[in-house]
Amino acid sequence: INVLWSQMNVSKYVAIFSFVFIQLISVGKVFANADEWMTTFRENIAQTWQQPEHYDLYIPAITWHARFAYDKEKTDRYNERPWGGGFGLSRWDEKGNWHGLYAMAFKDSWNKWEPIAGYGWESTWRPLA
Repeated sequence: INVLWSQMNVSKYVAIFSFVFIQLISVGKVFANADEWMTTFRENIAQTWQQPEHYDLYIPAITWHARFAYDKEKTDRYNERPWGGGFGLSRWDEKGNWHGLYAMAFKDSWNKWEPIAGYGWESTWRPLA
C-alpha cells in the first residue's frame, strides 16, 4: 500500500510540475509579444482619437439588481435610476471591429456619482460577409 501511495504522490507532483512549467512557458510567449501588442493597442487608441467616424451619446436608463440574489429590504434601498450621461468617439476598422473611447458619469446603486472613462474594443464575426 505504501508503494502505491508513493507512486500516486509522485504522479501528482509530476502533474503539478508539468502544469506549472507549461504555464511559465506560456507567460514567456506573452511577454515576448507584449511590445507588439502594446504598439497595436496605442495605435488603435490614437487612431480612434484622431480619426473618429462617429460621436456617441451615452444615456443610462435603468439599473436592475437581481431579485434572486438580494432580499427585498436591500433592493428597496438600491438606486435603479442611474441618472447621468456620457460622450464617446468611435470607429470601425478594416476588419469590421469596433473601437471606442468614452467618458461617462452616472449615479450608482448607492446614489453616488460614478465617473468612468476608457477604451473599448469589440470584435465582430461575419461568416456570411
